[in-house]
Amino acid sequence: AAFLDVLDACGRTLVIGNDMFRYKHLNICSREFGVLMDSTNDQSFLNTLSDVYDAGDSFTEFKRMFGKEPKVIEEPCLVLAAATQPSYLGQALPESAWGQGFMSRMILIFSEERPTAKSAFLPSTIADKELANNLARDMHSMLNLYGPMKWTPQAQQYFDELTVQEEHKIIPPVPTHPKLISYTGRREVHLTKLCMISACSRDSLMTIHRRDVVRARAWLLEAERYMTSGLMAITAKSDSELIDELFDAVKNMYFKTGKTPVPREYVVSFLIRRTPAIHVGKIFQAALSTGRLKAIKDPVSGAVVGLVPDLASI
Repeated sequence: AAFLDVLDACGRTLVIGNDMFRYKHLNICSREFGVLMDSTNDQSFLNTLSDVYDAGDSFTEFKRMFGKEPKVIEEPCLVLAAATQPSYLGQALPESAWGQGFMSRMILIFSEERPTAKSAFLPSTIADKELANNLARDMHSMLNLYGPMKWTPQAQQYFDELTVQEEHKIIPPVPTHPKLISYTGRREVHLTKLCMISACSRDSLMTIHRRDVVRARAWLLEAERYMTSGLMAITAKSDSELIDELFDAVKNMYFKTGKTPVPREYVVSFLIRRTPAIHVGKIFQAALSTGRLKAIKDPVSGAVVGLVPDLASI
């Protein structure tokens, strides 16, 4: 309710010539995602965020009636930029947030590097001040942009080449992590918004050129390269929990296939979807060390080619 009240209060009217534009634009920048979203948030709030984020012509609130009429928010627009730790997303967000579509509207930016911050007691360099002033001036000028974006024919052709394809070929390579299933269906929308950002960051002509599509594609693919490893941290489990899951998977496959050894490739594929690749070998060896799983080795090379469960531990 408070979120919708704040959004409704953010009305702006822009008059340019004979044209009048009215819209409700809320920009949320939070150093902690948990300030907006915590584990007590229910599904209805996620649905509201998703609906408003899609920037339709209007949003109607029926839960609170004002007199006899529902509240109607005309031309809502929501921009969300927030920081958090991957593990927090796993704890605070229900699984439905990934499948329902709220998180599919987000571009997740993960970093495996820890930046070194300049001491707050040291004076900023002149270059830093100049850059900050230029960025602020450019962003302020963007407030005067209005109307629809235009595409050059070359930009439209290249965009179509990337998106008008079979689903598994759209803007390849396509992310395959289970939590990104809904996200992959919205990659064209993300690419479009990145094209708009690229064009507006260059000039005020509101025209998307082919080079904007090229740059937007590079941004999207760079972000997606780190998404899988970041999502691993969200779903990360202890080694013992992972070994328990592996034992159950091998046992079920063992009996399902008529008590034949479970191929090593199946085990590696199972693990690599649940833990970073650099940990797969360690978990594999730890599982064998417990004695609950036994290795089947090639008689010539001695390499492990399959696993079977220790029937005594079932």
